[in-house]
Amino acid sequence: MLTRDEQLIADALPRLELIRALTFEPVISGAQNDPASYAPWTEPDAQETRVDRFKSKLGMPGPKTDPLAILVVKSMLLTGFDAPQAQALYLDRLIQEAELLQAIARVNRTASKKTYGLVVDYYGVSSQLSQALKAYAGDQGEIDPDVDGALQPLSVEIDKLAPQCERVRQIFVQRGIEPVADPEVIEACVQLLEDERLRAEFDVALGLLQDTYNTVSPRPAILTVVNEVVLFTEIQIRVRRRYRDTVDGDFDPRVYKEKVRKLIDDHITVLDLTQKIAAVKITDPGFLTAVGQAPTTRAKASEMEHALRHHIRQHLDEDPVYFAKLSEKLGEIIERLKDNFEQMVLEFSALIKSENDGRKDEANTGLDPVKELPFHGVLAESVTSSAPEATAVLVEVVRTIVAVIRAHQLIVGFWENPTKQDEMRRAIKVRLDDSDLFDFGDLDELAVKVVEVAKANRHRLT
Repeated sequence: MLTRDEQLIADALPRLELIRALTFEPVISGAQNDPASYAPWTEPDAQETRVDRFKSKLGMPGPKTDPLAILVVKSMLLTGFDAPQAQALYLDRLIQEAELLQAIARVNRTASKKTYGLVVDYYGVSSQLSQALKAYAGDQGEIDPDVDGALQPLSVEIDKLAPQCERVRQIFVQRGIEPVADPEVIEACVQLLEDERLRAEFDVALGLLQDTYNTVSPRPAILTVVNEVVLFTEIQIRVRRRYRDTVDGDFDPRVYKEKVRKLIDDHITVLDLTQKIAAVKITDPGFLTAVGQAPTTRAKASEMEHALRHHIRQHLDEDPVYFAKLSEKLGEIIERLKDNFEQMVLEFSALIKSENDGRKDEANTGLDPVKELPFHGVLAESVTSSAPEATAVLVEVVRTIVAVIRAHQLIVGFWENPTKQDEMRRAIKVRLDDSDLFDFGDLDELAVKVVEVAKANRHRLT
């Protein structure tokens, strides 16, 4: 176990090059009798350059980064200084009333991924805050809400850690699970969070805990909850990968703030947090290998089920009838087998293999499975003609409509042009009407569905 000083050195080591490059520079108000040695720090153009460098992203010298980490000032830049990303203010002299509030405001401005400003009070000026706030009090002595609570001791944040941690823990305890760092228990927690509402409650509660951890770290107070934060965050990572809540199903670790990400890097090995992690899809060659790493048969079944659900969601618009039937098959397996997870894994495997083998022309229409069968599926459901030749006519209608779509979308910017799309919809409606396969009252809705499928498959039809 490393001592606190040893841990500090270990944490700093990966950033050693940047630490060595960091610079601190003063910005001084010039006066008539200044020594000549003050000139580099009082010259206006040099000051402006220094301020611009400070506003750049902190890093090694580069076009958009600069190692200037701290500006040393007396009164300059405490009023009217606009650097929203500045997060820490170090005070070592007495300031009071309006100047104190203006100084606090320098680090209290909002910026992307910034949730707080830090005032390091070496002098003890926080005791002057109540007097400063009185200057902003209304006629009734009420504090302006814009400045009330402008400065809080870090102990307020530290005191939040234990109750926030317990709130997350109770989500599991109240449902019969004591969360501990055991693979089977973690899997039980992941299974519990299949419920979307409970998952949302967990994300909110853990988000508050992670924010407080990020604020308090690296102070020793975090040691009381660090193991729990690691455990709950690992559960969250596994949940997000399992249930694929994002539109593309991918998990982006950049949602975590820097200190929480470092905690994950140090303690959790379920993924590499240096980059976005693509969801393992059923079409990936390594899908079954990845599923095989799940700790239990139930976990394997769950991984396969949700990968299939994600696959269906991703492709439903492209071939709505086919993927609706696939969803029904999935639901039927789950309902029929219930807790028979071994058999469920076998049947899910067969379903995945069938899907990876490609769309089949089960009706022997001769249509292209990728480019034409999706339209056949949509239209076949609405055919009302009972004529013997209806099946053959429908095949020709599909081919004609696909040709119409391909011709129209050759127009530059077609899918961003509603007028041109409407022209295509009318052309499709005419062809449907000419076929005598459908009720006239259904044609408008049917033509709209065809256009929607065409848009979802536009890259395949180019």
